[in-house]
Amino acid sequence: MTDTNTEIIAQRVEAALHALRSQDVDADGIRAAMDAFTERHGLPAIRFDAHGAAALSVKGLSIVLTQTPNYPGLVASAFFDLEEEDSDRLAPFLLRQNMNWAETGGAIFTRLPPAREVQLSQQIVIRAGDGAGFEDDLMSFVRIALRWRTTLSELSELPDTGLDDI
Repeated sequence: MTDTNTEIIAQRVEAALHALRSQDVDADGIRAAMDAFTERHGLPAIRFDAHGAAALSVKGLSIVLTQTPNYPGLVASAFFDLEEEDSDRLAPFLLRQNMNWAETGGAIFTRLPPAREVQLSQQIVIRAGDGAGFEDDLMSFVRIALRWRTTLSELSELPDTGLDDI
């Protein structure tokens, strides 16, 4: 790629980020979207801590929502604690899934060794006046995370060589 092409791409990315930032909602807007979501689903109110994180539990799955500066939304993360013997062998498989957005719904897996925990995360956009879009995106992430919780429990039953065939 030439320097000119790189500059054009960089300008387009910056313009897209600027457009996203111009739709940013403030803390009150995020709180209003969260309050509407929890009320609609009969969940307790969610409040962000001093670090900008809030936790909720859906069907026994812990979801952490983190505020992101300079971006109109939150990062939703689900955490899966793998058995020690499964952690090292499943991690490469899960990282390969990051290239298969049909399976992850655009979310990505991460793992920071030596932790056994694997994290599935996705950006959830919140735009002013679009509480329904936020809720749809969050519920989509929750469905994907719940499906991966089941998949991970099934994968832990496979022999080491079984993961290469998936």
